[in-house]
Amino acid sequence: MRLAVRERGGPNRGELIEFWLRSQGGHAGQPWCMAFAAWMYENACLLYGLYPAFDANLSCSDLYAKAVAAKRIIPGAQAKAGDFFLLKGGETGYKHVGMVYLPVDTEGYLTCVEGNTNEAGSAEGDGVYKKRRHITSGVVVSIALD
Repeated sequence: MRLAVRERGGPNRGELIEFWLRSQGGHAGQPWCMAFAAWMYENACLLYGLYPAFDANLSCSDLYAKAVAAKRIIPGAQAKAGDFFLLKGGETGYKHVGMVYLPVDTEGYLTCVEGNTNEAGSAEGDGVYKKRRHITSGVVVSIALD
């Protein structure tokens, strides 16, 4: 399900996408899944007067390393709305991130909101979508405060 934002003007381009990238120290044309998730997370923290526990530097693998060091990797079945879900793959171990929207269902799937992704079979291009991800396809990073 597309959630209103799509790339415009080329891959990894668009006014809002480039804003998210700049807000995280990136630049136009970079992959933007982590910029989207980090911006959402940081603004939720700001709204509730909390200090963000993570600064991922636009890298899914960097977020994973920081989460391991902080002991924030949790079983998928314990995921809550707002946690990060890192998809396994790529040269450095983790290639994509989304934010948990709905916890795991009876079939082992989480529903995530993800930037820089697409809907299978869609000609619309990359954007922000809700996606179902099986808990075995990645790891959950808890953002719960102790």
